[in-house]
Amino acid sequence: MNSMMNMFKGMVYGNGVTAFFRIALGLLFVVSGAEKMLDPAAFGKTVGMYGLLPGELVPLAALTIPPVEILSGGLLAAGYRIRPAALIVSAMLAVFMAAVAYNYARGLRFDCGCLGLARLGFDEQIGPAVMARDLFLLAVSTMLYRAKKHTASIESFAERVRLHNL
Repeated sequence: MNSMMNMFKGMVYGNGVTAFFRIALGLLFVVSGAEKMLDPAAFGKTVGMYGLLPGELVPLAALTIPPVEILSGGLLAAGYRIRPAALIVSAMLAVFMAAVAYNYARGLRFDCGCLGLARLGFDEQIGPAVMARDLFLLAVSTMLYRAKKHTASIESFAERVRLHNL
């Protein structure tokens, strides 16, 4: 029980667990964004299926979301500007979860267009499994946002250099 409490305290401060989650979440968003950029027309069709944006804005969203995913994911993976990147990831996940829940409640079922995992044989149909996965990812991004320090990151390296040069 005591070791479990120490692990959670370490996650609040930032430890190897937070570093693992930060790098994994960052790479997940980089790959997801790159997957969407490979076929922007298909991603645009998926965005349109959600029925949340006027038709004129669907292409703009389809062209804007992937680079934002790649940039925020890359920043997380590298450990640079972690808090802003985690905030952007959290916002994207919250909006996406709301869109999935809305369409699931309407009785619609289609590939969510999330991570490109359908090409690897994973089920990405909108529904409880996708919402649960994204809720977990939202919890991870929130943990990363709240962590005080981040090991194995550009930010921690820069802090060590700054302290060494004092």
